[in-house]
Amino acid sequence: MRFSISNSGVATASAPLVGLAAITRHAMRRGDFTAVVSQLVARIERDGGDAAAWLDLSTVQQVLGNGANRIALQADALRRARHFTHARTSAAPLRLLALMAPGDFMANTPLEFLLEQSDVALDAFYLAPDQSLPEILPDHDVAFVAVAESDANLPLLEKLAAAEPFWPRPLVNAPERIAALTRDGFSELMRDAPGVLVPKTRRLDSETLAKAEGLGFPFIARPAGSHAGDGLRKIESRSDLDFYLAETDGPAHYVAPFVDYRSADGLFRKSRIVLIEGAPFAVHMAVSPRWMVHYLNADMMDSPVHRAEEAKFMANFDADFARRHARAFEAVAQRAGLDYVLLDCAETRDGQLLIFEAGTAMIVHALDPQDLFPYKPPQMTKIFAAFQDMLRRRAARQGGLVTAGSRLDPDDWEEFRALAHAALDGMINHIRTVQQRPVWTPAPPQIRARFAADLPQRGASLAETLSFFDEAIKPYSTGNLHPAFMGWVHGAGTPVGMVAEMLSAGLNANCGGRDHIGIEVERQIARWMRRAFGFPETAAGLFVTGTSMANFLAVLVARFALLGEEVRRSGAPPSLKLRAYTSEGAHGCIAQAMEMAGIGSNNLRRAPCGPDGAVQVEVLRALIAEDRAQGATPFLLVGAAGTVNLGALDPLDELADLAAQEKLWFHVDGAFGALAAFSSRLKPLLTGMERADSIAFDFHKWGHAPYSAGFLLTRDGEMQKKTFVSANAYLTRAARGLAAGDSWPCDYGPDLSRGFQALKVWFTLRVFGTETLGRSIEDTCDLAAYLARRLSEGEKFDVKAPVTLNIVCFGLRGENAGPRNRALVEELHLSGVAAPSLTILNGEPVIRCALVNHRTRREDIDGFVAALERFAR
Repeated sequence: MRFSISNSGVATASAPLVGLAAITRHAMRRGDFTAVVSQLVARIERDGGDAAAWLDLSTVQQVLGNGANRIALQADALRRARHFTHARTSAAPLRLLALMAPGDFMANTPLEFLLEQSDVALDAFYLAPDQSLPEILPDHDVAFVAVAESDANLPLLEKLAAAEPFWPRPLVNAPERIAALTRDGFSELMRDAPGVLVPKTRRLDSETLAKAEGLGFPFIARPAGSHAGDGLRKIESRSDLDFYLAETDGPAHYVAPFVDYRSADGLFRKSRIVLIEGAPFAVHMAVSPRWMVHYLNADMMDSPVHRAEEAKFMANFDADFARRHARAFEAVAQRAGLDYVLLDCAETRDGQLLIFEAGTAMIVHALDPQDLFPYKPPQMTKIFAAFQDMLRRRAARQGGLVTAGSRLDPDDWEEFRALAHAALDGMINHIRTVQQRPVWTPAPPQIRARFAADLPQRGASLAETLSFFDEAIKPYSTGNLHPAFMGWVHGAGTPVGMVAEMLSAGLNANCGGRDHIGIEVERQIARWMRRAFGFPETAAGLFVTGTSMANFLAVLVARFALLGEEVRRSGAPPSLKLRAYTSEGAHGCIAQAMEMAGIGSNNLRRAPCGPDGAVQVEVLRALIAEDRAQGATPFLLVGAAGTVNLGALDPLDELADLAAQEKLWFHVDGAFGALAAFSSRLKPLLTGMERADSIAFDFHKWGHAPYSAGFLLTRDGEMQKKTFVSANAYLTRAARGLAAGDSWPCDYGPDLSRGFQALKVWFTLRVFGTETLGRSIEDTCDLAAYLARRLSEGEKFDVKAPVTLNIVCFGLRGENAGPRNRALVEELHLSGVAAPSLTILNGEPVIRCALVNHRTRREDIDGFVAALERFAR
């Protein structure tokens, strides 16, 4: 099957269409079509071949309810042309070809309403169900399968599905997926989907339906092929069924159990939601005392109270309805597999998303009178923008290999630019709409299987690879962008940091050394951190992957400070019996650092913590004295500015005193807690940290720089340099030129190949400043206190440890709480509602929440507590 692109080989209407959107708007505003019809008839009388006039006249007849006239007029139009354009207000950089089927309004996706006043040029290309697909296609950038699901359209959808692999341009909405949206097919497709209720729907002929076998009253019946409320009946008895069959034409019917979805106030609420690339958007919400709710019959124009409720529904949709049903929407998006699909749905009393219908032909428009519905235009603009952005991304993913031969730069830079812009737009939308999706989605087996492919010998196109990323990687990430991700101390990142990472990758600078501006950026951040933590100007700062690596380097510097240059050549003499000291609450990487340094984790002495989770200083003092008495050599004391389990703060000032008295290197593991120094309110809690010999911390936690961005700050920068500097010939310095400079970052750590990690942190600090970052840190601590208070006020949970900063440990009350806590966390993860974690306190599994995310708000905490109450057993 081959297609070619050529406007000259296509029967195109000579004039643009007035179009469905404009005709519908006229009907809603004025209603009188006398003048419109007269103008169209006059055009036809002047030029009988004016196919656009014939098609517009057909549309007018349908709006007026004259179905028979509509069919004849549409047939006349399509005999004259198959390709129709729409009037364009300006030059349109994107050409969209809508693949259409003959029929009424429900035969196709009404795209015009989504594209009014846009920079997208919309063309309609009508295909004949009883003919082969044409080999010559109108020119376009992206095609949209507007053909909707119906018995009449099935042959055409099958033809398009067969042609899809050969289509010469990107194709939106897979035809075989559209064909699967039959009422019975969709109910089967969504069977057992989490958080979704689609009543089991059967397609029966009239004879089988009359027998009513296996049908329990009440149930819903409607003729196959009907839409909205046309022919829809609630069958509550045998007589109802007989009456329905007597009044209904058509050989086939859809039947499904009736679900009473009325709310506690006795009213029925029905919503229309559109999923665009999986992201849900509210189209409308109707409130009615009748179970058969349609927006036009719900008296929304006559009820200010119901309009106010709809306005609130739209305003809070992302944070409320979309988040509450995030797992359900995710399931629909995955199982339906469509870029654009609409749902008519409601909410059951037990919190499930009740879906009545899924399809692509429902209308999304901005035609409601703004004096009554002032809240709708912003929401419609949001939907239209998302739809148009999707089209631009799809259009950008066109082309073959990015390069030819052995060169790795693009052959077509403009094509690459379009792809890159589309990818960036996609990630911006992903971040912007993150709260509309589940916190975490497990990658299904078929997705994981895609990563078992062999090493590529021949490259794929960038467009294809970006599509792979969107389908198989982006939906299944960690989840730490989401405001309900609370399990681990993971930063949420920022769009600013994302842009900085892109710029850094573009520069591709090796910041191991040499005389370039990337080194100066890193030095500036070291100066900033010296001042933030009260360190002297002699201090050195170094970017590493994370605090685990920074802690390891600190152990090596502490060892060198004690033993000098010889330790680099010969190692530490075993006879010295080096000892380090920390608390039982310290992170496991401290012991690992001792192992990697060749000292051994058995030589790390751990003191118990008090009730507040902080180390007991007097016990440490006793351990040091005991070791000295036994001939060991204490050399390192490690305090925690925020322990991993509880977020507790060791008494850093007391530890600094102890280290000074015992002549120990005092190191602070401040993985996340150190940046509390950005907050004037929290900084006093860290008193004593400014006296440390070294501090390890992460910018990718409370600083929200993209991963990874660990940092080591050492008071004696020259000591750190002596620990690592190497006089290798290939690192020879010069007085000037690119090799200039006495001190390079590679002199302060083991890495020669170092990325430009400093840039994303520099952007973060420069754009937000420490005041904004400090307030964000304070907010998470306040949220932790609020969560602890909410849990304590309830009847099901106990807070298990003091809340010092931003970590709350809690668990269920009653017997066998540990296994129940574990099960609760697992269920929350799988539901996609929230992602706390588990930890062990006093030998029992408890639930741990680390409030780190700058996107988390009180309403997220309230939603989390509600979910805990709902899932708790």
